[in-house]
Amino acid sequence: MAQPKPATVDDFLKREDEDESVRKWKESLLGDAANADPALTHPKDDPRFVIPKEFKVVVQGGQTHTYNLEDKNSLNDLKKNGYKLTEGQTFHYEVTFLVHHDLVLGLKLKTKSKKMMAKQEASFDIGSYPPTIAPITKSLEECEVPTGMMTRGEYKTVNTIEDDMGRTHLKFESKFQIVKA
Repeated sequence: MAQPKPATVDDFLKREDEDESVRKWKESLLGDAANADPALTHPKDDPRFVIPKEFKVVVQGGQTHTYNLEDKNSLNDLKKNGYKLTEGQTFHYEVTFLVHHDLVLGLKLKTKSKKMMAKQEASFDIGSYPPTIAPITKSLEECEVPTGMMTRGEYKTVNTIEDDMGRTHLKFESKFQIVKA
């Protein structure tokens, strides 16, 4: 089944609605993009819809691991060295990004982790957003690091930021290690 063509920001702005409530709804939906300079929300030199800026692993009562998603050295560090988690800790991911050109519906972070033969997949909803001028930081749901001898060790993960339209905005690899408490 073919997916419907998404409505664009321009489609919303060009509609001539006489109803005041519809005008207010459009402004609330489009946020700062409704009245922004198009050069900021629709840059001609960057065709990307989502511009991932930063990825954080925030450990409750512990260290925050921060990675610049626009820097190859930072991405390489995340892939080669990664971060450590201790059994039983609670942590969450934070993603900072910009949205350009059009509405982005159903943005999510998908992770596929692998340790030897064991595989685990997770999906974290980020949300739906209009084009923005300022970066958006979204804290994702909390996770608990599993416990037990079989869960300890090094995991390699493929992380994907994608939307409901099937567009992949960024795919990056990471590594983490679960250590004994």
